[in-house]
Amino acid sequence: MIKNSPYKDGSIERGGFSLRGSQANIIPTEPLNVPLGQRQLIMSNQVMESCYDCHRTVHPVEKHSANPLISGEKPWESEGLAAYGSVLYDPELDKFHLWGMIWPYEGTKEKGGLRGIYYQSSDGLHWQRPNLGQYEYQGNKDNNLLECDFSSFGDYLSLGPSAFFMPPEHTDKGRFGAVLAAVDLRVMRSPDSHGMNQFLAFSDDGKTWKLRQEHNPFFRGRNDTHQSLVWNPDRKVFMYYRRATINAKEIRRIAYTESADLINWTQPRVVVNADELDTLYLYGMTVTRYQNIYLGLLQNLYSHADHDRVKVPKSLEVDIQLTWSCDGFSWDRHPQRPIFIPTGPLRPGVPDWGGVYAFNDMIDVGDRVYVYYVGYEGLHTSLVQEKQRHLCMGTLRRDGFVSLDAPREGWALTAPLRCPGGKLHINANTAGDGVIQVAVREGEGVRDGEWPEPWSLDYATDFTGDQIDHEVNWKGQQDLSPWKGKTIRLEFRLVKASLYSFWFV
Repeated sequence: MIKNSPYKDGSIERGGFSLRGSQANIIPTEPLNVPLGQRQLIMSNQVMESCYDCHRTVHPVEKHSANPLISGEKPWESEGLAAYGSVLYDPELDKFHLWGMIWPYEGTKEKGGLRGIYYQSSDGLHWQRPNLGQYEYQGNKDNNLLECDFSSFGDYLSLGPSAFFMPPEHTDKGRFGAVLAAVDLRVMRSPDSHGMNQFLAFSDDGKTWKLRQEHNPFFRGRNDTHQSLVWNPDRKVFMYYRRATINAKEIRRIAYTESADLINWTQPRVVVNADELDTLYLYGMTVTRYQNIYLGLLQNLYSHADHDRVKVPKSLEVDIQLTWSCDGFSWDRHPQRPIFIPTGPLRPGVPDWGGVYAFNDMIDVGDRVYVYYVGYEGLHTSLVQEKQRHLCMGTLRRDGFVSLDAPREGWALTAPLRCPGGKLHINANTAGDGVIQVAVREGEGVRDGEWPEPWSLDYATDFTGDQIDHEVNWKGQQDLSPWKGKTIRLEFRLVKASLYSFWFV
């Protein structure tokens, strides 16, 4: 056990680090709402307000040994899955759905339609090709190709669906929704415009998709890459992430727009822009709501408009950074820009040596998180012949995207939060001689920062080891019902330890 904690510094005991004795009428801050059971990931400053001698670590995914999970085996799969798609776990069926894009397959360039494909899995690792009977390929509909009728809108060629679950408030349209990026072939054949539109499609089973006239096309502008449409249950709006059509020359930025009804949308605004640490192109970003936070997989394209004369760190490759946001609008990244999904080594048989392109959604599966992406055996250029594209998967510890680490002794204090009662749990690990202790501090008005003695570090039971779910107690006391509904802060003392998340149950 580590002794001689500095938290009992005289100035703290005398209230020097609190608002004790203030004569002002201090108006309490609206505390962070923390529902029972919702895990609070610690990477955001809106959750972890103050840290001392700690640092955040972004943990890259561990690429699964079974990769690639899907490759181009059937005649209609051509060179394999293209970059854009979604994987969702369906609790009603206890199945995984995968919607992808095939590029190209016979006929679509001439007659338009949806260039999409569907797979299903029971475990997220082994994928089947159900016979959908929708699209006729070489005289046979016995395949897993998707069809969607655009005829009432024109002659369109569409990319694969970027699918999402419809929230309960909107399931009258279907259990699933999807964004389809489509090109008006009549316009594309002329030199005047690219003719790109974005459509919304809906489905009850994820296999049969229909376009509704009142919704479509819901946006215009060049947007031929990853698109995410995510429901915000707190504000009751759909959040849509796309390329920035209105831009300073370069569309490869991440823009945001929102809607309450999928018909009326706010003006798109850039929310993730390239800065002095970035490559020129932020190719796209998929977004997942995960517990208390929105996680973005931001794709970096290592290229330059003047590629022959400007040296870039990689050459026409694509890899992925992790971004995060509490509200879906203001996004943060680690200041050192670590890579979350790297490309693989350049050697035969490696399915992702040239590029990694994230699919929508990241899924909790027991103690692990599944992160799906398409790996490219090729570079982002038409000058180098592509070989194959594959569905791959990376995994990581549950909540293990970012840890707060103290290699010696560190301290972390949450923002004021409204305690839901219950018992406090943490996801954490320590070195052999490390330790984690947790204290409850008051968080409201002139009492903000006070240390209630029965809940201080003197009463905290030490945590050591490695647990995804550990219940915290204070000398045998676990029940936080005395604090239910009150504003508190949590103080973490970390010694040679890493913290991933905390929550109340």
